Amino acid sequence: MTQPRLTITGHTRGIGYHVANLFASKGWEISGWSRTNDRGLPDALEKPQDVERMFDFLEDADKSEVTILNANLGFFNPRLFLQLYNRYNGQTVTFNGQPVPKIIIVVGSNVTDITRNQTDIYQIQKGALEMAVRQVQQLQGSSVHKPYVGLIKPGLVDTNAVRSILGKKMQPSTIANLIWHMVETKRLHDYCIYEMTVMPNE
Repeated sequence: MTQPRLTITGHTRGIGYHVANLFASKGWEISGWSRTNDRGLPDALEKPQDVERMFDFLEDADKSEVTILNANLGFFNPRLFLQLYNRYNGQTVTFNGQPVPKIIIVVGSNVTDITRNQTDIYQIQKGALEMAVRQVQQLQGSSVHKPYVGLIKPGLVDTNAVRSILGKKMQPSTIANLIWHMVETKRLHDYCIYEMTVMPNE
């Protein structure tokens, strides 16, 4: 039996760390891309080596049944997602013994919805990524040859990125388990977790 394979960005901490560990515990091979393991992706295509690194990532993802875009790559993330989607359009892989389209899961953020009094570039970047996902979701229809696309939008998660924001926070392992469920069942409609709200600063 062939070992399933996951390509994931931002796998050395936070949500990505827990996702990589969970999939590994289920017998998956993990290909992680993070700056901390010298496989970081650029947040813009400004130099020839940036383009080369992007295509290295895409070629690596070609070998995987599932690709998860977790790292915050700014405005480069929507472009990377669309590159993946167009590249996978029409491809199938063997998953649980059946030929199925490839799976792309994007980790967005519901923090952009529940911290409206703290508008910043992060919210705009995440919004652009989510808009790209929704555009291809609308185009998917019923074709079995198009990639499965899922968008998960957690609220506040206990990671360094939101450490300064007051409010009840979820554990990264909770999000990892939801992502695993999305892959196992292919229920890739949006997971929007609204119950986590931000407490006002005192």
